Amino acid sequence: MKKPLPEQFSKNFPKSVKKTEDPPKDSPKTLEKVDRVEDPPKALNNEVNPYLIFIVAAGIIAFVFKLLLASRTTGNGDVLSFEMFANVAKQYGGASLFKQLAWWNHPPMMAHLMNLLGFIESNFGIAFRFTFRFVSIIADIGSLFLAYKILKPKCRKSALGLVLFAFAPAAIMLSGFHGNTDPMMIFFLLLTVYFLDIKQEELSALLPKAINDIFQTYELNNYHLAGAAFGLAANVKVVPILLVPCLFFYLPDNKRRLEFFFTAATFWVISSLPYIFQCPIEVFKTVLGYNSFYGGWGVSRLLLEYFPYDHWTNSFWMALGKYVVLGLIGLASVWMNLHGKKVPIFQQIGLVFSIFLILSPGFNVHYLFWLTPWVIALGLALQTIYYLETGLFLFLAYNWWAAGLPWDLSSPSGGDWKSTIILDYEILAWLTVILVFFVYLIKMLVEKEVSLEKYLIPLKQKRLPAALAIFVLLITGAKAFKDVVWGYGPHLYSVQGETLEIRQKKLLEMTHMSIGFFYLRSNFFKESIETYNKVVALNPTNADAYNNLCVSYMSLKEWDKAIEAGNKALEIRPDFQLVKNNIAWVTSQKNAKP
Repeated sequence: MKKPLPEQFSKNFPKSVKKTEDPPKDSPKTLEKVDRVEDPPKALNNEVNPYLIFIVAAGIIAFVFKLLLASRTTGNGDVLSFEMFANVAKQYGGASLFKQLAWWNHPPMMAHLMNLLGFIESNFGIAFRFTFRFVSIIADIGSLFLAYKILKPKCRKSALGLVLFAFAPAAIMLSGFHGNTDPMMIFFLLLTVYFLDIKQEELSALLPKAINDIFQTYELNNYHLAGAAFGLAANVKVVPILLVPCLFFYLPDNKRRLEFFFTAATFWVISSLPYIFQCPIEVFKTVLGYNSFYGGWGVSRLLLEYFPYDHWTNSFWMALGKYVVLGLIGLASVWMNLHGKKVPIFQQIGLVFSIFLILSPGFNVHYLFWLTPWVIALGLALQTIYYLETGLFLFLAYNWWAAGLPWDLSSPSGGDWKSTIILDYEILAWLTVILVFFVYLIKMLVEKEVSLEKYLIPLKQKRLPAALAIFVLLITGAKAFKDVVWGYGPHLYSVQGETLEIRQKKLLEMTHMSIGFFYLRSNFFKESIETYNKVVALNPTNADAYNNLCVSYMSLKEWDKAIEAGNKALEIRPDFQLVKNNIAWVTSQKNAKP
């Protein structure tokens, strides 16, 4: 007796195939559909996927390369900021991050991570700046595994997409060098999708019998697990809140919605303990107050280019742009789920993130990492284009901030690249995100609107994306060679008249100035004094650093040291009125009667 095909194949069989086992030879459409499901993947028959070894090898190579980067570099300024957060949490407790630090804008679970990594550094001597990035590197390995389980590569082409994902330049530079929490967020989002897609019988086969018994006793299912993963994703970064509309409409009914979102909220609260009770107002202000820098990307960059900063267009987009973006994401979520056939959630997340990246009034370079797994669904051509354009832009940005190769510390305090050719690659990366959005849209239109197929199907043919990819590769490669190698190489990473050593010293000085300012504004005066002393050691002519030292000592009522720091600032800049005011106030306090 012939073995029946698995359920996920039989339910998608065309009617003609169900009626007859041998479709007529003169029926090309039927034959085309049969070809797609003729040979079930070996992985479904409990055999090892023949392409798994290549994906594993790519993951291992990328893992080792990221480890080398993390162990041999200081990283981006974000790493030092998180290191500062860990030091504050270690000395004053995790709640102090919410109560006293003006620049802490992360959910409570990240406060636990700061405590854990600070403990490891204190007790095992492993530097925070390494372990922080190591967590992201491990998250990338988990993301590759989940992408493999979700996409189930059935051919060489789909397996190559996962190999490219392992080597995605944005992932290598963010996890291995930059250092931030985005890879952890993406891992939990992929875990959410994995649990949403898995069938209950598959889940039961994966879980041990004891856990299966618990699931049956309390009527738990994959939607509960997906909700738990989503709650953890939202406790890494607030960004997953963008996905709430599409997830709400994607879930099949109200019962599943309640299971998913109640579990998500429960896990968010549990992973937020005890801070959610110690300082609830500060926690919610911190989480919902997450923000980024206006004017460094896309629409806001164009508005600042053509209008003054205080023009109504910039005021409007700064104040209301995020609400416009949220509204459009809500409309897209309704359309993807309630109009015709539902779009797979893997694609929905990619479309939502592309809308955000196109229109967002605020931007940080690590946001480009958010799309890296989801573009796999669009095929090798567009995946290659996205990785290439964003990788080039990120490489040039970090090189600018790190004063050239070899990288050690890259400081965004090094200034904007508006006057350099890096701006060209920033615009190319933004245009690539727009292209990603339109390809997603076309893909979904073809699936939803049969009447549009004859107009849109040519855009999905194999040759057009491949030709587009080759064209973009040639043009971008030629431009990059001209800009980086042939013409502008010596001037890309340093200001005219500065040696590499001088620029690197200035970047370190500006980084410490920023961190010292964080400490000072957050009333951690001993830490600000320590940081500003590093600044004046690097540059004894920095009047601003001496002024901030004066303020720090003044806040601790160390009057003599405050006056000494203020006088040094005046020696450098005699017309520094702010310092004069500070010295006058300190002198009055020192001479006041006890």
